[in-house]
Amino acid sequence: MYIVESIKETLFHQDIFDFGALVLGLMYVLLMAQGRRVGWLAGILSCAIILWKDIVQYTLYADAGLQVYYIIMGGIGFGFWKRDRVAKGAFGTREWPLGRHIWIWIIGAMFSVTLGKWLSNTPAALPFIDSITTVFAILATGLMVLKLRSNWIYWMVIDAAYMYIYQRQGAYYFALLSFVYLVLSVYGYWSWKRVDSEIRVTY
Repeated sequence: MYIVESIKETLFHQDIFDFGALVLGLMYVLLMAQGRRVGWLAGILSCAIILWKDIVQYTLYADAGLQVYYIIMGGIGFGFWKRDRVAKGAFGTREWPLGRHIWIWIIGAMFSVTLGKWLSNTPAALPFIDSITTVFAILATGLMVLKLRSNWIYWMVIDAAYMYIYQRQGAYYFALLSFVYLVLSVYGYWSWKRVDSEIRVTY
């Protein structure tokens, strides 16, 4: 009962900007799962709202910087997806060989440990898990821009980790939201695998 009440309280305390960022964020993931380029615009708008709230209301400047990164990558993705169409109206996905992903994991782990050590000297909760999710979210966004199908697997792991983080901190609304994103990531991977115009490129 406490969990349900906690979710309701958080949901009803959102203002119109929080709700707008949430809806646009969900639209972003759903549209990306369908391979629709307009999804980048939904993501940019969602991040722009969060950026504004971070600066004006929450004074979360580190997260604000992350939102700036997402906005920039959204613009790059929007342009890249238009230029990268394999044929008129077609959506081609790619994949890297395992070896290249291993390098991504090594690089991600190095940055995660560095950030985690720095955060461990602050009052931050779960500094190393938080660092891993942040670093790999940045990397996964880059993989999304390149249209690598495996980006969805990265997001599945990231969303599962966020579920644990939020549940551990008693933020049950955000844990539930992370579960929704996890389900959408599974749908995204399944959807991209079924694309008829799929191109297997290893570069």
